[in-house]
Amino acid sequence: NYVATAKENCRNPADGLTPDMSAAIYLYTMQFNPEPSLFRILNQTLRTEDRQRLKLWFPYLKLLLSALHTLPSQTEALWRGVRDVDLRLEHPMGSERVWCLFGAHFFIQ
Repeated sequence: NYVATAKENCRNPADGLTPDMSAAIYLYTMQFNPEPSLFRILNQTLRTEDRQRLKLWFPYLKLLLSALHTLPSQTEALWRGVRDVDLRLEHPMGSERVWCLFGAHFFIQ
């Protein structure tokens, strides 16, 4: 159902993406109810030591990474919520960090 929803909402994408590329990004960012979302399942699989489990994800990862690479680079504020963690102790105001996440690099200032 989530894939069908993503494809339905990504029929005419912008920024030079194909509908499948747009749907791959849409699916990655969707909230699933009930949890876990694709985002959580994929990231858990990426952290596992069993690399065989990751092979199932290769076609999707290729599509998702191709889509992200097709998008133009942007520099602007990004807000990300992190549940049950106070990051202010690790990242005090004014400190600089590079925060690498799947498909993106962020500079925290």
